[in-house]
Amino acid sequence: MYQEEYLGSHNSPAWIAITESEYQQNRLPYGFLLPTMAILTVKNNKLGELKRAKYQIVALGNLDPNEWTKAACFAPIMSQKELRLLTAIAVKRKCILKNGDVKQAFVQALLPPSEIYVLKPPPGCPLTPKNTYWLFK
Repeated sequence: MYQEEYLGSHNSPAWIAITESEYQQNRLPYGFLLPTMAILTVKNNKLGELKRAKYQIVALGNLDPNEWTKAACFAPIMSQKELRLLTAIAVKRKCILKNGDVKQAFVQALLPPSEIYVLKPPPGCPLTPKNTYWLFK
């Protein structure tokens, strides 16, 4: 489970591993080291039996020392009105509504060159060598 999330991020352009000495040499352009954590989510079926368990590795952006305005933070989401509109169109066209889960949904885009973040792997990460950090891409 954890390995699936780790390798999915590692094999995509999400981040590259850097050593402690590389981080110290480039500390000014790299900036603050953000901690991460691994979150375990367990999904059950209607009978309460285990259906799927998965990990998500997340950066603790709330600890970022940069001040962000509300306008600078954008996450493409759908409003309730948009959801109702799409549902009405689907019903009118007699489409079957389904939902889905997208793996690695937020690691598909690259950060602008002006935004440089280095992440500290989750505590106890069994797949990252000691004194290694992730340069977020």
